Amino acid sequence: MNVNIQSIHFKADERLEIYINEKLQKLIHFYDKITRVEVFLKLDHAVGRVHEKHVELKVMVPGNDIFSHDASDSFEHAFDLAFDHCKKQVVRRKDMVKGL
Repeated sequence: MNVNIQSIHFKADERLEIYINEKLQKLIHFYDKITRVEVFLKLDHAVGRVHEKHVELKVMVPGNDIFSHDASDSFEHAFDLAFDHCKKQVVRRKDMVKGL
């Protein structure tokens, strides 16, 4: 599985990239046909508010790709939320393919 992490308009910390890579390696345990995962990290620059961190995950599997987006006050928490949504979709996709 190939992982591509893109941070939009800022430089992501190496510790954050390691955290993301370690969590994404767990997806292979749920469905081994994942070819690539793209992670987009974005900051919400709203005036007068705490910066929200947005994480978008795009998981490439045969057929339709799986997409999830979440936001929180930290990238780790936003990533965990998006990861949980993707994990559910990956398991559902595996069950659907297995049932055919």
